[in-house]
Amino acid sequence: MANAFLSYGSIRTSLITSCVVALFLVWVMRSVADTQLLIGWLAVLYVTNAVRFFHARHALAREDTETKDLNWFTFGVLVSCIVWGSSAILFSSPDAPHHQVFLAFALGGMVAGSVGGYAAWPPAFYAFAIPSLAPITILNFLGDGETATFMGVLLFIFGGALAVLTHNVN
Repeated sequence: MANAFLSYGSIRTSLITSCVVALFLVWVMRSVADTQLLIGWLAVLYVTNAVRFFHARHALAREDTETKDLNWFTFGVLVSCIVWGSSAILFSSPDAPHHQVFLAFALGGMVAGSVGGYAAWPPAFYAFAIPSLAPITILNFLGDGETATFMGVLLFIFGGALAVLTHNVN
């Protein structure tokens, strides 16, 4: 299955990027979030990424990939993005707007970067994009002030534009 090979083929870059961005996110959020929470979140993300990496290696080593491989791939993406999306809730810092902007930038960047790796199998893109962006988008819609609302609108538009791009690349 070509989709499986394309999806699994870029996983190393995706997972390394995920680990590096997560490390930067934890470093930036260290002044507004509990240290144990940050380390726990980072550990869960790293374990999730390690499991995804070894699953991908196993799937690519076989000659015959199947639909179930893509289903497991999508499930792994979903688990990973739930961890990413949870960062919007766990590290929310309404009193530190620059931290909120950094968090939105990190999540938006992760979703934008996923287009290349997940466009071959759009269900994986949607499994990553929606749970990653929905919490930060909703929190901004519910936030105080015009800037937060506009940020929520822009995140929604950005997510939609990435969905269209994924469809076009596929």
